[in-house]
Amino acid sequence: MKKVWDDQELIEKKSWWDSVDSIAPRILGHVIQKEQVEGTRSMIEWSKAENMWTNRAAILYQIKYK
Repeated sequence: MKKVWDDQELIEKKSWWDSVDSIAPRILGHVIQKEQVEGTRSMIEWSKAENMWTNRAAILYQIKYK
């Protein structure tokens, strides 16, 4: 059975500079490119979150796509 990851939980619970900086553009960015409408809504919500790692991911996810 394939493991299903919750992106926000992974970013908030297993967070450090190198992990978030790697996960955001590589994994999160790819997922958001596939689901642009829902992904954009989620990133706006994440950008307003209290967790600094979630905020950072909301900024960094777009690095490979800009």
